[in-house]
Amino acid sequence: MIGSATIRPAVQADVSSFEHWLSADAENSWQVKDFVRAIETDNDSLLVVCADATPLSGVVSQPTPASVAGFILTQRVLDEVTILYLSIDPRYRRQGLARQLVQALQVAVGRQTIMLEVRQSNEPARALYQQCGFIQVGERVNYYRSTQSPSGREAALLLNWQVGE
Repeated sequence: MIGSATIRPAVQADVSSFEHWLSADAENSWQVKDFVRAIETDNDSLLVVCADATPLSGVVSQPTPASVAGFILTQRVLDEVTILYLSIDPRYRRQGLARQLVQALQVAVGRQTIMLEVRQSNEPARALYQQCGFIQVGERVNYYRSTQSPSGREAALLLNWQVGE
């Protein structure tokens, strides 16, 4: 179980920490260079959540004092922030870390709008965003490729969050 978690801006050394679980995701199209660029640019932001204890599942022979357990990648354009990618290491899931990342982002953006799109089939993510006050504002039909759907495609749901919603 995670004793405590710390959320902070990512540094380049963090990228190698989460590269392993991203490479295992067949649906992932992001590359290391995308995350490095986010660290180096002013309009992009990459926050990491570091877990200060051994993960709930999985075996860690030498746990580090603060392992990168997840991240949230965003892009800011004027007064809108878009969540581009949110991921938690599978060993640390179901422990509230994704919620902590989203809530930290909500506090950080202040009065700005936060937007995102999520796969229609991603029930855990949809539940998380609903709990954090996001509302569905649209849908992109057949947007994502999907190995789970008979048509090979699935919808992207468009969600927004604003202070006071």
